Amino acid sequence: MPERMLAGVFSDDGAVFIKVPTGEVTIKGLMLTPSENSYGKAKNHELISARGTRHKSAFAYSIDNPNAMVFILSQDGGCLMAFNNVIYQIW
Repeated sequence: MPERMLAGVFSDDGAVFIKVPTGEVTIKGLMLTPSENSYGKAKNHELISARGTRHKSAFAYSIDNPNAMVFILSQDGGCLMAFNNVIYQIW
């Protein structure tokens, strides 16, 4: 996916769902509503406890949906990936 296109896809708040392997954007701007249990786990995780709602909601979504690979990008910089209840610092 070209860099300029990615910038446009991720410029708005909300989740973006991308099909693998085609790269087709299927949903954009969806506000995630995780379960209370998963959101509580996310709020207390050391890599995201000091971050905002975007990070906590995305990680909680990955807890509720263990087969989902979730990338968390922020205008503040950095990239995290959540998969199978684990968070990885990408950059």
